[in-house]
Amino acid sequence: MDRFYVYILFRPNGVPCYVGKGTRGRWLHHERVGTKHYNKHLARIIARAGGILPKVKVREGLTEAEAIETEVALIAAIGRGKHGPLVNLTDGGDGKSGWVPSDETKAKIAAANGGLKRSDELRARLSAAHRGKTKTPEHRAKIGASQVGKIMSDVSRQKMREAAALRWARPDARDALRVYHASKKIAA
Repeated sequence: MDRFYVYILFRPNGVPCYVGKGTRGRWLHHERVGTKHYNKHLARIIARAGGILPKVKVREGLTEAEAIETEVALIAAIGRGKHGPLVNLTDGGDGKSGWVPSDETKAKIAAANGGLKRSDELRARLSAAHRGKTKTPEHRAKIGASQVGKIMSDVSRQKMREAAALRWARPDARDALRVYHASKKIAA
């Protein structure tokens, strides 16, 4: 499948600072706010630039092997460390492309994240950040399509049934639900 690309991040003065390969939005992940970056040199460059670096996709529509080959060649040509301006930690060609965690690894990750309690302050900030944002009809359709064919456990179905019963038991919520469902029928 030809879905890989190779990209270069540049310092604000136009000097290249990082070469990478990726799929989807990988080339944008370096600048995500709050991300703890594994490459402290690149993180420092991004911070000094105000959080955004100029970037360009050099080649697209590559197989993974072609992307690795291109990444290695570009890092060698531009140079890193003492031999050039790039802050790549390696000569390229490595990474976790296609890594699928084992069931044991998934269990360890789940156990580490289990029981995670967010503070009231964080919950309020997240709520405020998402308030007023609506999803486009295309986004909603993709979410719906991703749920087609999924089978819920009996426990999950029972919990949903109980939550719906509680919502319909409250008069204010019941009226709001009736108005909502009536508007859906009119729109259809």
